[in-house]
Amino acid sequence: MKIINIVSTYLVAIGEKILVDKLNHAICDLPGSVKEELRLEKLSNACSALFVGKTVDKMKSTEYGGDFFSGWLLDHHDSSITLGQCGFNQREKKGNDTDYTTNEGSFIHVNWSPNFFKIQHDCFGLYPILYYYSKGLFIASDSLLTLTRIRSIMGMTNKMNRTVHSTRSWTHGLACNIMSTQTIIEGIQYLPPASSISIIPHLNTNNVSLKVSINIPNYQDVFKKNERPYIEELQTCVAQIVGSISAIQSLHETELMLGLSGGLDSRILFGIVKKSWPNLKQIDIRSNTHISRKDDYKIANHLSKVFKFDLNKGDNTKNIADRSGAKVLRIHNMFGNWALSNLGLFDMTYMYRSYWNHPALVEIGGHGAEIVKGTFSKTSLFKIGFRKKIVNYLRKRSEIRAGLKTIGIRFSNKRKMQWHHLAYKSAIQNGRSLDRTMLSLRPLMNKRLCSLGLHAPLGEPNTILQDMLIVIDPSLAEIPFDKVEKNIPKTTISAIISDLEKKGGLNKIQPYTLRGGILDMKNGLLESFKTFGDDFEYDSGDIKLCLKNKMEQIWNQLDSKSLKKQYSDAHDLALERLTDENSYPPAAGTPAAKIFSLILPDKV
Repeated sequence: MKIINIVSTYLVAIGEKILVDKLNHAICDLPGSVKEELRLEKLSNACSALFVGKTVDKMKSTEYGGDFFSGWLLDHHDSSITLGQCGFNQREKKGNDTDYTTNEGSFIHVNWSPNFFKIQHDCFGLYPILYYYSKGLFIASDSLLTLTRIRSIMGMTNKMNRTVHSTRSWTHGLACNIMSTQTIIEGIQYLPPASSISIIPHLNTNNVSLKVSINIPNYQDVFKKNERPYIEELQTCVAQIVGSISAIQSLHETELMLGLSGGLDSRILFGIVKKSWPNLKQIDIRSNTHISRKDDYKIANHLSKVFKFDLNKGDNTKNIADRSGAKVLRIHNMFGNWALSNLGLFDMTYMYRSYWNHPALVEIGGHGAEIVKGTFSKTSLFKIGFRKKIVNYLRKRSEIRAGLKTIGIRFSNKRKMQWHHLAYKSAIQNGRSLDRTMLSLRPLMNKRLCSLGLHAPLGEPNTILQDMLIVIDPSLAEIPFDKVEKNIPKTTISAIISDLEKKGGLNKIQPYTLRGGILDMKNGLLESFKTFGDDFEYDSGDIKLCLKNKMEQIWNQLDSKSLKKQYSDAHDLALERLTDENSYPPAAGTPAAKIFSLILPDKV
């Protein structure tokens, strides 16, 4: 058996010694393979393990077991943050089967002993896990491209899963990612957030067989309604968020970058970093100066004058480099990088030319606010999914129903699309920075805060975020927004302040304890797997033309008339957007990415 893992920022393989050795030799033979990224471990006489990662030299293991960790972990119980493998090595071990699936952050953790193996990730699934297994074989990764290439190396076939075409070919915004636990390759599954996989190897006469347990909880238990008073929950949410961010801000090597607009979400983030670090040092606050966003910029500029901070202070690369010792590395094939991280998993074509080798620049964003606001709580699948042919709608509904059943949500649940968004689109889209940086802050993806949104009364205005802003900073809540209807009434502010004072007010918040440091964490994809992205070559010309040419190349090679019919809407929309000089490249390439994913199977 063997296990292979994740994002192409690392890989894990466990199994019979002969199989792991075969995989190790195959990876070593890949063009550009780096031996320092590989580490072999003996688990027992029958099994061994191969770990491929940027910091495998920091792993600690004994004859009784060990841990492999990538990313960062938030622990609100002991008010701590764990950064990378070095930070994880400092954690006090609480047993071989410790459950981290209800923790926030963005991480994947693998622990093992001679007769047990477990893989798990964070409660929001920001570090995705894709996997497949058969007798004696288990493989996991968040890169479909890497998985299919590894399967081919190991002599396996990649057969197209036609049951997902109804959603993968769908051009609605909710369908720019996989929408169930199935992927376009038969047998490769997606593990939803807050879940884990346990594997027990059994030694037979001549080989090793696996007992694989997929552990997916009922989401209404994970994100359950807390019966404490509402204002107390808001206080706790603020304390958790401010305590964790202030710890990151206290790192001398880091600088936070915040985008500030005239809206509520970014103002809450500004209030949080201001509460964490009142003098606003080490924070790069930016606002869009384009004429189309003039109202946003007017508000942001006003806030800069009131709270005395520099807005759009310019490129701070040299200062960050001098302070942290980190450096910016150029991405030579940004199309290939995109494919390694996103192909078949997430369709928007965000591409980047460079990244910091350590997470010295920490982006802070309002990702996940839809969960708190209940944005999709009233979404009707029938209204967004029914177009012309009832058969196509029924296929979409069937797959989405299956995706909901996996996480314990009935199709009759009135909030079903909100729960679906949490488990699929939110998880995948909001973790898409992993190819550039291992550390990004998503403050509004707080489990307590999201639970409030997931259980807010239906049919009533959702004021959770504006109430939270008042708790954080009433003076900030009083300042007008870019639109009059967004302004918070003074009576509302007074009522929240009164409730807060009855509870003793907001206590002084202490920064969380840090384990590890950002200089122990390494950004970027594994050099050993970059060759897998060579089929997607960026020719340094116009990016939309590059996307269009690749799409047409794949489209013209398709022999299946039924497949072309299924994806014709995506193809036509992609042509329209990619030939529009005013279209936004990441969005323009979204329908084209659906065509790109059709090269993942061995044949169509």
